Amino acid sequence: MISREVALNFIKKELHIKDVEEGLKFRKIQLLNQIMRAVQSEIPYNNIWMLNNPHMPTKEEVIEGCLKRKGGLCVHFNFFTMNLLKAIGYDVYLAAANYGTSPYPEAHMICIVRGIGESHHKYLVDVGSGYPMFETVPIHDLPKTFHQTALKIKYTQSETPGRFTRWHRKRDSVVVKDEFQNITEGEWCQIFDFSDKEVDYSHFEIYTKPVFAEYHPQNRLLQNCYITRYPGHKNAAICIIGRKLLITDKHGFLSIRILKLEEMIPVAKKYFPEIALNDVKAAVEKVEDYLMKDKTNSVRGLVRLGAEYVFQSLKATFKR
Repeated sequence: MISREVALNFIKKELHIKDVEEGLKFRKIQLLNQIMRAVQSEIPYNNIWMLNNPHMPTKEEVIEGCLKRKGGLCVHFNFFTMNLLKAIGYDVYLAAANYGTSPYPEAHMICIVRGIGESHHKYLVDVGSGYPMFETVPIHDLPKTFHQTALKIKYTQSETPGRFTRWHRKRDSVVVKDEFQNITEGEWCQIFDFSDKEVDYSHFEIYTKPVFAEYHPQNRLLQNCYITRYPGHKNAAICIIGRKLLITDKHGFLSIRILKLEEMIPVAKKYFPEIALNDVKAAVEKVEDYLMKDKTNSVRGLVRLGAEYVFQSLKATFKR
């Protein structure tokens, strides 16, 4: 869906990565990591498209939007990244993951790259979880522990062959205690588990479609506005979560600012210029209108609870 010429041009000009051809010949893993880092820096993870377009995106919508760096959710990020990598010669495919706190099974899209080094070697590439992950994960050689921003992450082989688990250190994340709760082991809480089995985009048209189109108390992606990017510095992050603006600098220092409604648009314009302001405005108005029309305040409470969960989780992620 993306030509080699378009892919190389995007990587060089939009992701600002040089010597791509040399990387493909001599350092394919390092180039993968560079691409993962740059995608999460230059393309904003957000639910603005989702709020304004309550349907599962088509392949064409995903590619078109990401080439313009509008971003989106896991479907946008990982399907686009898969096609980008495939266009420049990587052997890569889609796989599915289960988020422990999601009511929708097999709904998180991930990528698996295979055949680098040895034919049986496989590497997880996931740039669309909303959490920072700037390195490939060799799922043929687990367990592995990573430090991303201030977040400590561990990947393990599950007892079931062909399944793997992502864990966060508990003090770095909010542990959910409800119907869809995190599994915990010692200092770790499970974020999601996944299979290395190849699936087609049509799998997500079935399993991920409800995430885009249905309201559910645990579907936090429909409960408020979320926009996030991880600029090039090791610890840096910029996030809008509901009415809160979180910024960490390259030293990991976290600042939090409560935004007035009229500040949402100019702040989005400053930090996320790739997203059309009319789209941000429409999404903000949709959430505000939804809250104002709720007569019982039950939905309002759920919406704010969802936003607070994401805020506290990211706050925990970026604290030093």
